[in-house]
Amino acid sequence: MKIEKLLLLLTMGLFIGAAPAALVDDFTSDSLDPAWVEVYLLSRGQNGYTYDTTTNDNELTITGDNSNAEQWGLLRDDFSLQVGQKLVVDLVGMTDAGTEFNAGIMIHTSTGVGLDDISGASPSNTLQDRLGYLTMSWRSNGTDALCEYFNSQNSGTQLKADTGGERPVKLWIIRESADTYTAGWTMADGIDRTFGGMPVTVNAAPGAAVGFYTDMRTAGSAVFDNLKIVPVPMATAHSPIPDGSEYAAASGLTMSWAPSEILDETDPNNPMVQVDPDITGYYLYIDILDEAGDPNFADTTPISVARGAGSRDESTGYNFGENKFIYWRVDESVNGSAAFDDPNTITGPVWSFETVKTVPEITGQPADAVVGPGETAEFTVEAELAVGSITYQWYNSSGPMSGETAATLQIVGATDNEEDAYYCVVGNGSGGDVQSESATLTVKTLLAHYEFSDNVDDSVGTNHGTVKDVLVSETPAVEYVASPLGKAVDLDGGDYIELSTDAFPKIGVGNGLSRGTIVTWIRIDDLDNSDQGVPRSGCAIIGGENDNDGTQLVIGGTSNSMEAWSRPQTGDDSNRAIAGSSLSSLVGDSEFHMIVATFEPGQPMKLYIDGRLADDSSNDHTDDFSAWDKALTIGARFQPNETDPATRTLDGAVDDIKIYDYAKTEIEIIELYNEASDPDIYLCDENFPAELDITGDCQINLADFVEIANVWLTCGRVPTSTCD
Repeated sequence: MKIEKLLLLLTMGLFIGAAPAALVDDFTSDSLDPAWVEVYLLSRGQNGYTYDTTTNDNELTITGDNSNAEQWGLLRDDFSLQVGQKLVVDLVGMTDAGTEFNAGIMIHTSTGVGLDDISGASPSNTLQDRLGYLTMSWRSNGTDALCEYFNSQNSGTQLKADTGGERPVKLWIIRESADTYTAGWTMADGIDRTFGGMPVTVNAAPGAAVGFYTDMRTAGSAVFDNLKIVPVPMATAHSPIPDGSEYAAASGLTMSWAPSEILDETDPNNPMVQVDPDITGYYLYIDILDEAGDPNFADTTPISVARGAGSRDESTGYNFGENKFIYWRVDESVNGSAAFDDPNTITGPVWSFETVKTVPEITGQPADAVVGPGETAEFTVEAELAVGSITYQWYNSSGPMSGETAATLQIVGATDNEEDAYYCVVGNGSGGDVQSESATLTVKTLLAHYEFSDNVDDSVGTNHGTVKDVLVSETPAVEYVASPLGKAVDLDGGDYIELSTDAFPKIGVGNGLSRGTIVTWIRIDDLDNSDQGVPRSGCAIIGGENDNDGTQLVIGGTSNSMEAWSRPQTGDDSNRAIAGSSLSSLVGDSEFHMIVATFEPGQPMKLYIDGRLADDSSNDHTDDFSAWDKALTIGARFQPNETDPATRTLDGAVDDIKIYDYAKTEIEIIELYNEASDPDIYLCDENFPAELDITGDCQINLADFVEIANVWLTCGRVPTSTCD
């Protein structure tokens, strides 16, 4: 929204003036200024190099078409970067035919080596081996910001950072002191970013020539504009009122700011003190939005504010309207410099505030609740309203919930039937409503239990299994063998168990994979089952994977590790939540081991082996899963769009699979293990004084005293005479 008229009270005082920023080149001429000099920075690759520089549309385009050209520069020695100054350029664009193309800005710093020594069509090799220079560039692979610096021939360092696939809008280098520099880049959000390890030391000449740099190992081009040297720190307008800390009035509002701060010329820590430029006026930009977003000052006509005779400028009397998001900026005109793209105008920071709210604003969303049967679940929404009173109405999948009109919803004595998604509509009583995010209720439940006591039935539900074989069509016979919990089903690497299509992982709201715990006891006899005609490297204990959308849940062994992982719909292996641990100690030892996987949204997938946490994933588990179109298999893994699990069948035994609809804690998992193992395992209480536990068994007893007595009165002082 543009502002055409705004009443302004101008009251600003006098202050000291200083030289404005130096514009090296804005490339408005049809040809390149003759002050620019080509330089060559690397001895190899100069035969047949081709570079082209063109200026058009107020931009400089540098093009190279030889894959061996490598390091090349375009410098001018009539400008240099001094201490307390910043070299900055607009990076307009970049195109290339590969990924080995860097382009950016450069400072030539070699003492005693002038530009004439390293320029010309046929440079000598002795003056081409990089010498001393500092560059700040962006790589055409679309991800990397790069800083390279060299103190002498072939003695240099490269710093690199991932920009996340977004091209910087500016590249810059600051000369902090005589020999130290900070390099960085600015993204579209206006935030300056730099590398770890900054600033860097480069032995620099007193006048460091500036310009452009490329490292073209593939054909391509880079487009630049507005190469400038600006003072650092560059002060801007500051101290905005309103400052965004609270809602502002919708009308009769006073907006004010302070001019650029004046730095203390007597401060010894500022050898190149910069005071306020010669400000002759201000450009006030205001953008009014109905919701939070990005301001569009490019389409906003600025309000010209003349320099006044007081401490700050004010504007009063404008009616912004209620429930608005106001973004504003104050640029400072230097010696009459123009608005928008004038390089001498100092661009101020973007400030924002909100006007008085007549519709609620949700400041705290309800969170998922996981409770035991019969316990109380709570969902709370937090909201603010500047004018009037707030109303609340909670909903579930059946619609509005009768009588639930408070900020907190309580579900007392929760049961499985109340597992649902809940949300709240917050209003002001007159139609100004906003809806919260949904939160789900999970009531802790053992969903299925396969005890494998002479059958493959579900002992707590109806999702019974069926024994199948990948090699034969008829139902095979399986054996049941002794295990720590009674009996286990013995699988020979060809047979497996298929659950019904209604079985887990269809849990929670929407039949999706949200949270859970899978517990099983296994014995792995062999990972190579070629005698069954099923070649594979590993085994699947439990596997589930949709045909077409990527949703996946697997627990099993690869060729070298035991793993548990999940993958959301439309996902690939890069966003799997995967936890893994060494498998070698579990194979062929004729012992049963308890394997547990836990998962819940926003938390790492966790893998436990024999009651101990073995690993957790680097990626968080998500709830971005579609409903399942397949059920789990036990002792095998369905591949997408396959009718049979033709790979990774299990040669071993499986017992006591328990499937829960919530993520169990480490203590709960230890308790499950201790029910079937001897001796028990344990954890030390976090408040236990471990420094007194010499034997490390989470107990302080005579065994610890014996260890202390063994070294009683031992003196470790040097010199030993002080032990007397």
